Amino acid sequence: MRCIRTEKWKYSYYFDASGAYYNEYELYDLVNDPSEYTNLAYDPAYNEVRMDLETQLHKLEVDKLRVHSPQQSESVQER
Repeated sequence: MRCIRTEKWKYSYYFDASGAYYNEYELYDLVNDPSEYTNLAYDPAYNEVRMDLETQLHKLEVDKLRVHSPQQSESVQER
């Protein structure tokens, strides 16, 4: 699981590194839903918020966890 949180939003995704299961996503509006009852990740009205948080989370993964995108992994393997 990976997660990013701002003052207003919490975005999480659950993944199986072996690829046996589909990824699952959660997006919560912490201001209007502090108990996290309503998952907004699959609501098209919140797609822009989800994509923004997903981009921020991926940047953190690359910067802090040294996780690479598939394109970067391929270029590293070619060396």
